[in-house]
Amino acid sequence: MSTRFRTIAALFAVLALFAAACGSDDDSDSVDTSADESVEEAPAEEEAPAEEEAPAEEEAPAEEEAPAEEEAPAEEEAPAEEEAPAEEAAPAADGGPPVQVTAVDFGASVATITNTSDTAYDLTGHWICNRPSYQALPEGELAPGDSIVVTLAGFNDTGGEVAVYTSNDFGNSDDIVSYVQWAAGGGRASVAEAAGIWSGEPATAGANGLTLTGEPGSAAGWAG
Repeated sequence: MSTRFRTIAALFAVLALFAAACGSDDDSDSVDTSADESVEEAPAEEEAPAEEEAPAEEEAPAEEEAPAEEEAPAEEEAPAEEEAPAEEAAPAADGGPPVQVTAVDFGASVATITNTSDTAYDLTGHWICNRPSYQALPEGELAPGDSIVVTLAGFNDTGGEVAVYTSNDFGNSDDIVSYVQWAAGGGRASVAEAAGIWSGEPATAGANGLTLTGEPGSAAGWAG
């Protein structure tokens, strides 16, 4: 009887232990789990983004150097004053060249050359021509109104001419300054016509010669 009792007692003891164990589990399950559900930690505050460094101030561009002032151009020297051209002998009062053949004497075989202007006229380098005879005129100035008489072969009433040149270039119309032709003469008539100091027919000569009585550029201005 005691054995059975012990057996039962042991069984009850085991049951009791088992029940105690189960109760302990239930108690642990009923524990408020809110403790475990701890307040969620607030998320760590995000670090404020690092302040962006202000961009470095751009260096102001270096001031451009002012361009060097251009040197003022050197003042041009005033051109030398041109020398006034030498005064040309004044033309004759009647509009012809300043020096004129004014008479031809056949008997003496001379020609008279007169300064018909009101200023002195330089005869240096001048020539007289009765083709084919040529003669250099005396050098020097001929005063206004004065005349020279020049001997030249070949003057006669059958024909001839007297031409005065500023040089011995007898074919140059720029150099002939006075001219008269008569009868059948006139070897330089074309040169005088090109110069504009003679035109038309030869003058009519007298037995002893001819004399300027009017305009010298044509036969009408001469009388025998």
